[in-house]
Amino acid sequence: TITPTPTNTLTPTITPTPTNTLTPTITPTPTNTLTPTITPTPTNTLTPTITPTPTITPTPTPTAQVRVNKPGAYDGYTFFAWADGPFHLIDNDGKVVHTWNQRRVWSQTGHILPNGNLLMAGGNSYRTARIDEIKPNGEYYFNLAFANSHHDILKLPNGNYLTLGTSRVEKDEALELGADPECLSGAGTYFYLDYVYEIRRTGANTGEVVWEWHMKDHLIQDLSSKRANYVSDVSEHPEGIDINYNLCDVPITMTHANALSYNASLDQIMITLRHFSEIWIIDHSTTTAQARENTGGNSGKGGGLLYRWGNPRAYKKGTTSDQKLFFPHHGHWIPSGLPGAGNVLIFNNGYDRFPGNRFRREFSTVDEIALPSSGYNYTRAENSAYGPSTTVWNYGYKPSDRFSARYVSGAHRLPNGNTLLADGPNKRLVEVTSSGEKVWEYIITSSVRFTDIIYRAIKYPKNYSGIKALGLSP
Repeated sequence: TITPTPTNTLTPTITPTPTNTLTPTITPTPTNTLTPTITPTPTNTLTPTITPTPTITPTPTPTAQVRVNKPGAYDGYTFFAWADGPFHLIDNDGKVVHTWNQRRVWSQTGHILPNGNLLMAGGNSYRTARIDEIKPNGEYYFNLAFANSHHDILKLPNGNYLTLGTSRVEKDEALELGADPECLSGAGTYFYLDYVYEIRRTGANTGEVVWEWHMKDHLIQDLSSKRANYVSDVSEHPEGIDINYNLCDVPITMTHANALSYNASLDQIMITLRHFSEIWIIDHSTTTAQARENTGGNSGKGGGLLYRWGNPRAYKKGTTSDQKLFFPHHGHWIPSGLPGAGNVLIFNNGYDRFPGNRFRREFSTVDEIALPSSGYNYTRAENSAYGPSTTVWNYGYKPSDRFSARYVSGAHRLPNGNTLLADGPNKRLVEVTSSGEKVWEYIITSSVRFTDIIYRAIKYPKNYSGIKALGLSP
């Protein structure tokens, strides 16, 4: 049960303005329930409908243990949370060295910032969500509640926040966009599309959207020549998103983005799409207006997809035998200073819970690839799908290494070259060397509920500034 405090009780009423600025009027209430009302605007402004955050009843904390701890394991602090529990830091012996008693919502992911603040996004595509940045002393530096932030959040070098949102597309609009009418029946009379937006903090509880990119602006189709987004051959337009690729197979959540990664040197964003089984790269150097088109920005291609990899069937440049990714999570550039820097690391789940998804694999892997970069763009052989055809490094393909994590999960490269895996559904964290040797394993041994799954984990160096800011010494 969450007991409100007099400093963190917010009930904003939000009215969009022509400048796309979220400016809530805050009135304390004794219930700590967020119930803002949002009035839609006719522009491309974020106008989610917000429902009250449900009261969360405390449940027993699951027990866990370290099963493997070899000398080759990286000596750092591992940061993680089970889905709606608090974030923890543990050492290699499994000892909890720090816990954040943050508001308990469905916490998909979090980060420890260099100043020691906890940055977290709470919620998924269909739940009331929030962006929270919490100081080491527990005070909220930023606390913004609205319906659309889901799965991931980053803090950019300019101090702004980058996150994912969803917009609902009703049947009439979907038909105007060239959706196959056969797919829009029963439960599939509407669907959600993801978008990316950047928020500038304007106050402790207010923010302004300063940049956004919408999938809807880049939908194409070859079904109806009467529609404005018609192309005669989808395979000739890999920069576009085929609205009919999997609309019949995965109704409602046809894309299901679940991760963001930002490359500061290129000013580009990577998005991981679970239901397209791809990673995409888009240009962040554009204006919002350019992001709606296919010109502008460093790449010269506006908001069109600069690169996509994992499933060439999604743009009709391959068959099932060419598919490399299967319902992936956590695609990201390996940061500079780490082994493999500049390459991309992806958790390749292999399987999906929806029985209608025919294109799947029965095991999970972690895949590292090198991108075919050329300046601000990416090369592709004529009449071919984007490469590469092989991985630089991988884990999980050997029969002795096989495991199955059907949903959530992630992977993280460590300074010593090891890779930390969050095997979410199986409630375990595993560290492997570059040769695939398991040197550390932590597992939740008592399952209290479904939401004890681990969405993602990061192992921070003990000398990281954010760790020191928490009062922990190397």
